[in-house]
Amino acid sequence: MNGKGKDGKLILVTAMSPTPAGEGKTTTAISMAYALSMEDNAEVLLIDGSIDSPKLHERFRTNKSPGLSESLCGDFSLDDIVQKTTHNKLSLITCGLSRPRKRSPISSRLGNEKLNELLTKALTQFDYVVFDGHSLLNSPRAVGIAHHFDGMILVVECERTKWEVVQMASDKAQSIGANVLAVVLNRRKHYIPKFLYDRI
Repeated sequence: MNGKGKDGKLILVTAMSPTPAGEGKTTTAISMAYALSMEDNAEVLLIDGSIDSPKLHERFRTNKSPGLSESLCGDFSLDDIVQKTTHNKLSLITCGLSRPRKRSPISSRLGNEKLNELLTKALTQFDYVVFDGHSLLNSPRAVGIAHHFDGMILVVECERTKWEVVQMASDKAQSIGANVLAVVLNRRKHYIPKFLYDRI
């Protein structure tokens, strides 16, 4: 991966759909983090930045807080919010809790220098940072933070997402200067027995 001066170490995973049961963005982020830690034997940090539908604390069966939200508010340092997982090369930062009766600390600060400081410090401890973010087309947050990352992974649900929508997302990514590393086609349907695909 060729990033913007950081060798592709900061990776933003985004999708087309804003719904929790969308293209499989979180699953893709987890799979990518595992793959990097196993194949490259690298220390990987996986961050849940999807405040509208955070899922990583559920997938890893851990506490939601403290996490990214508290760090961006200045309440906790990076070391305070990083959690170990059962895989010794993979660490986790959950989304954290939004504070009641206030604008969400993540939505108001994801685009500022606080996030950049956190990511920069993370790279002193980890080889890769994989950020499970918001939908590119339906959330201004994804657009606002894209410049912090070396590259972007677009997750697309096969046979549901129209190619025009994918093209729109690609154009939007280019317009904000994002480096699209890859497009992941997820949930492919098999119209012939799956084992036959291996023979085609």
